[in-house]
Amino acid sequence: MTEQNINFLTDSTDTESETEDVVCTIVDLAGNEEQIQAESFVDLRFQCAQRLQTYTPCISLHDPNGMIVTDLNWFSVTGAATNITLRVIHDTARLDEMKRWHVEDWKTSIKKYLYLKDRSIFDVIDLCASSDDIIYLKRFSFRAATMSKLLDMMYELFQSGCISDECLGSAFIDACQYDDCDLLEFFMEHGIDVKTSIGEIALVNACSNGYTDVVQLIVKHNCDISGPVGNNALCGATARGHTDVVRTLVELSVDITTEIGNRALYIATCNHRKDIMSYFLQNGVILQKEWRERVCDKVLKKENEDLHLIFLEYNALESNINNINNINNIDIT
Repeated sequence: MTEQNINFLTDSTDTESETEDVVCTIVDLAGNEEQIQAESFVDLRFQCAQRLQTYTPCISLHDPNGMIVTDLNWFSVTGAATNITLRVIHDTARLDEMKRWHVEDWKTSIKKYLYLKDRSIFDVIDLCASSDDIIYLKRFSFRAATMSKLLDMMYELFQSGCISDECLGSAFIDACQYDDCDLLEFFMEHGIDVKTSIGEIALVNACSNGYTDVVQLIVKHNCDISGPVGNNALCGATARGHTDVVRTLVELSVDITTEIGNRALYIATCNHRKDIMSYFLQNGVILQKEWRERVCDKVLKKENEDLHLIFLEYNALESNINNINNINNIDIT
């Protein structure tokens, strides 16, 4: 049987008859039939080429005589027939080759197909991968789909039953690097409990990256920010200078009138986060002796006059200023 070798994408100068009703029936791997109706053989060839992209990467398209259809010009040599049936068949040579792949070969191929948003690689895994590798490869695919934010593929892989709690948690941590509420919502709807330590990781990550909407989503799902979790989140947002996240945390119940407010103000001072310093001082942070001395050391002894002016505005260092001024001879008037 001779395979024709004319490029699928080449619209050659062959003379082909134009027909108003050119019909082609494609029979897929499961025996399902799809009828394609086109205005001409050119249009029919284009539509068939598009359909081939929806199948696995190891199939071929055969005509009723068993000839492999690999080129657009195949339709010209069929004559003037206007009703053609083509059948999708597994390319056994390609399948045999893929059955010899190692895990690293599979991983490379999975990344390529997911980059193209092509889910057909999952079918090939079922057909060709060893039984020992299938679960691992589907879990790898799930994490790769997460990193590419391919929610449809994530759902399909989750439904396969191969995704363990450990894999789900690891993928959730991967997802936390994105400012994507839909992506994180998927995990929370499929078993991730943000009231556990994994929620703390997600919250602190979101705060450190300035993802205000994600912070609100995680708290909405009952992540407790009244204790150490909220404290760590506040300090992370403060250090990175994410004023909107700081405001959100305070509005959501992180109490900055306690020691955590002192700690966060000190962190803001060390990192020159002036807007956040002002926000804390405006909203009830009163420095206790230990923290006041630390702040004075940063602000006054090191002569950070711009930061000093912020504290002067709120009289926040009043009890320490005189002694330190005598040491450093700083004019604070």
